[in-house]
Amino acid sequence: MKKLIPILLVALLFALPSAHAQKKGKAFHSGVRLGANFSNLQIKDAEFSVTNPVGSLIINQFKENGSYSTGLVGGIWMRIGRGFYIQPEILVSAKGGTFDLLQSSATSGTIPQKIQVDFKTTNIDLPFLVGISLKRIVRVYAGPLASFSISEGGKLGETLQVYSNQSLDKTLEDAVFGYQAGVGLDLKRFKIDVRYEGSLTDVSVIKLDKVNSDTRFTSKTNLWQVTLGYEIF
Repeated sequence: MKKLIPILLVALLFALPSAHAQKKGKAFHSGVRLGANFSNLQIKDAEFSVTNPVGSLIINQFKENGSYSTGLVGGIWMRIGRGFYIQPEILVSAKGGTFDLLQSSATSGTIPQKIQVDFKTTNIDLPFLVGISLKRIVRVYAGPLASFSISEGGKLGETLQVYSNQSLDKTLEDAVFGYQAGVGLDLKRFKIDVRYEGSLTDVSVIKLDKVNSDTRFTSKTNLWQVTLGYEIF
């Protein structure tokens, strides 16, 4: 699928002159946009036990913490239509999030030690939006999204390696599917957009087979996105 992304990009770039030629009717627009993601991580709370090297039983808990991570987003878009329109986009989008890992002894009853685990991922996002333009100023839109991970960072893989025999060279799923919905404001060539993005499929599914229970780590990302666009054609 990743080999298809450059082809889509080239195809869209070749389509821009055609869009420019038909712009007289205001039915075709294209340009670029840049902004920020404010993303958080949703995980399924889980509790499991692990026996440490000295034979003590350690209770571990995964917990959401609700914190947000900031990343850049930018790319190209094309809008086809007047009042009712479709808008495919190709974006590079940095997302992330954190969760808490609580560890405590099963016998001592001490206060759990809290470790904050973070991850970061850079994706190629392909939203396909359908919208309505109100008086050519305000836009309302929504549509599906396919997201493909191209790089990752943070401490997610390093942390989960302790609990899993699964290969964690790739802790995140190659393809994630979700949706976007938002509103936009058109000020001549400038486009201001605020949108929400949710995941329909898991960002990661990792079986924790070194623990004393059948537990999986699953996560999804949700985010708010604010961008400023510029119409080129």
